[in-house]
Amino acid sequence: TGRSRAVLNPPWVERLRQLIQQDPIFGDRHLWARRRGQTAQIVNKKAVYRVLKQKRWLVHQRSCTPRPRVQGWVSHASRSDERWARDATHLPCGQDGGAHLAAITDCHEREIVGYECALRSRAKGAERAVEAACLQHFGTLRPMNVPVLRSDNGLIERFFRSLKEECVWQHTFQTFEEARRILRDWTHWYNQG
Repeated sequence: TGRSRAVLNPPWVERLRQLIQQDPIFGDRHLWARRRGQTAQIVNKKAVYRVLKQKRWLVHQRSCTPRPRVQGWVSHASRSDERWARDATHLPCGQDGGAHLAAITDCHEREIVGYECALRSRAKGAERAVEAACLQHFGTLRPMNVPVLRSDNGLIERFFRSLKEECVWQHTFQTFEEARRILRDWTHWYNQG
């Protein structure tokens, strides 16, 4: 019918297509959020999903294999700064080789609260990431109420996957300094979303 065709071909579809061309790995939620931030027109998440499905523009999710050692150990936090998770990943940096990014995420807010990007992988990088998080959130290296710090609980792997799909794989870093600058800007954008 005419009404259902109009619902599946709203006037904002062309802008949605442009967003997909700019960032081909974005899923329906990211596209909805980007669309929402660029216009005063109200479009709900379900409408964006329906259009993406009808146009065959959906990004298919990767299948997830069970990880028994992690099952049942996901950190749930009832408030900010109650539990933090940490992990590290390797990033290619062109002529400088590779960098190691150690990051700390808040298990309640799901934002990056601290990170350290360095050319060498050392325990010092992880330690500096925790120090950066403490300084940023508490103003001191020794806060009164220290959050529980967990490693390898799955939440931070989701951040690293987004980082690689949405930032690292979209660029070819020539140097470590270029990578660090782009990562800083992207992490700021990630926390705002």
